[in-house]
Amino acid sequence: NADLATLALSTGTLAPAFSASTFVYDTTVATAVTAVQVTATIVDSGSTLTVNGIATASGVASSPVNLQPGNNLITVVVTAADLLTKRTYSVNVLRQADTSLSALSLSVGTLSPVFDPAAVTYTAQVGFLASVVRVIATASSTSSTITVNGLAVDSGVASQAIYLAEGSNPVDVVVKGVDGSVNTYTLSVTRQALGTFAQSVYAKSSNSDVGHKFGSAVAVWGNTVAISSVNEGSSAAEGAVYVFVRDVAGSWSQEAYIKASNPGSSDAFGTSIALWGDTLVVGAPGEDSSATGVDGIQGDNSAVNAGAAYV
Repeated sequence: NADLATLALSTGTLAPAFSASTFVYDTTVATAVTAVQVTATIVDSGSTLTVNGIATASGVASSPVNLQPGNNLITVVVTAADLLTKRTYSVNVLRQADTSLSALSLSVGTLSPVFDPAAVTYTAQVGFLASVVRVIATASSTSSTITVNGLAVDSGVASQAIYLAEGSNPVDVVVKGVDGSVNTYTLSVTRQALGTFAQSVYAKSSNSDVGHKFGSAVAVWGNTVAISSVNEGSSAAEGAVYVFVRDVAGSWSQEAYIKASNPGSSDAFGTSIALWGDTLVVGAPGEDSSATGVDGIQGDNSAVNAGAAYV
C-alpha cells in the first residue's frame, strides 16, 4: 500500500482537501513565505516516502522547501514495502510575487504623503515652469517589472518624460510580478496654472544708478540668485555682482556685493556668471592684465581686453 493517510504544509491550505486517491493539489502562500515544510503520514508502516527526492520520516515535517516567487512544484513519492508500488502526490505552491515598490520619487516635486510601500495613492504640486516630470520607481523584487503610464522602465531608473498640462495630471506606476499579479501606484501631479504664475520679487541693487545695467546676467541655484551690473563702478563699466538669498520664510534679501580683485575701467565684470552650490564664477571679458593661469599678477593693463574669470 503506497497511499498517504495525511498530507499538509506548514503554511497554506491544500485545494482540494486531502484525499488518498487525489494526487494533485494547489495552494497559495503570501510573498513573505520563503519556504514551507511538508508533513506526510503513510498508511502502510512498511512504506517509505521522499519530499522532492529527500527521504522523510512519516508524520515528521520535512526539510524546508525553498519557494521562488510564482509556481513551485513539490512532489511526495511513497514507495510500498514491495519496492514496486509507488504513489506520487504533487503540490503546486504559488508564492505570491512581491509587487511593492521600495522607493518612489519624482524628478521635480515632492510626493505627499511621504512614500510608504504599502500606500498606493500620492499627490504632488509643481510650479508652472515644470512642464515635464520623470518618475523614479524601484521594485522591491528584482523579478518584478515596472511600467509608467504604460511604458516599460527599469527599476530605479528615471522614466520617459511625462509632459504636464496645467492642473491635475494622472500618472500610473504598475508593478507586475512573475505570477501575473499587479500592483498600481497612482500619482496625481498638479502643475500650477498660468493664471496663478505671478511675479514674487522686484529686486534692485543696493546702489542703483544711471546706466549700471543691473540684470546684465543672472544665475540661480536653489535659494541663491546672483545678478550682475556690468556698468557699475567708480570708473566706467567696472562691473559688479550682487547676491540675493531667500530665507526659510520666503523673504529675499541682498547678501553680498562683489567686485573684482583688480577692478578697472571697461572690464565689464559680470558679463557672464555661473552659480553652482556655493561656487560663483564671474567673467570679465574687458579685463586687461597679461597674467596667465591661476592667481597671476593682476596689476598691469598691458593686454587690452585679454579677459579674466573670477571664482
